[in-house]
Amino acid sequence: MTSKYPYVLTTQVFMLSIDILFNALGVLCYGNNMTLLLIYILQDTLLIMSSLVLFVSFTATFVFQLGLIHIVIFQFLPTVIISILYTFVSIGYHYASLSSTWEDRTVNIFMNGPLLLFFIIHKIVSCVFYAYYKRTALQISDPKYNSDSTWLRELFIKHMNDKAAKIEARTAAENN
Repeated sequence: MTSKYPYVLTTQVFMLSIDILFNALGVLCYGNNMTLLLIYILQDTLLIMSSLVLFVSFTATFVFQLGLIHIVIFQFLPTVIISILYTFVSIGYHYASLSSTWEDRTVNIFMNGPLLLFFIIHKIVSCVFYAYYKRTALQISDPKYNSDSTWLRELFIKHMNDKAAKIEARTAAENN
C-alpha cells in the first residue's frame, strides 16, 4: 500500500505557492478593481480550502484515529490559530482595499496610512502563516503520526492509565 501523505504534502505546498502568487498579483494589479476582486475571491477560497486540507490531514493520522485527539490538537494549535487569523486578516484587508478604491481608483495604498498599516500587517501575518503551515504539513506527514510505533504505544498506555486512575478516583469518591 502506498502512502497518501506525499500527495497531500504536495497539494499543501502547491496551495501555499498559489497563495504567494495571489499576494504578488494583488500588489501588481492594484487599481484594477475587477481583477483584484477575482484574485481576492480566489485567494480567500484557497485559504479556506487549505485550512480544510490541514484539518483533514489531522483526522487522517493514526494518532487521531487512536483517540489521542488532544495530542494532535495541542501539538498543532498555533498553526490552527494562525491559519484562522490569517484568513480573517486577509478577508478584512481585501474588503478594506477594495472598498477604498472602488469609487476612486486614484487612491494609492502607499499614501493611505490605515490601509498601508493593514497591508503591512497582512504581509507579516502571511509570512508567519506560511512558516507554520509548511512546518505543520511536514510534521503531519511524518511516519511517527501515521503508523504504529513505540512512542505511540507508550502514549496510549499513559493515556489509558490516566483514564483508569480518574475512574477509580471517581468511584472511590462516590463510595465514601
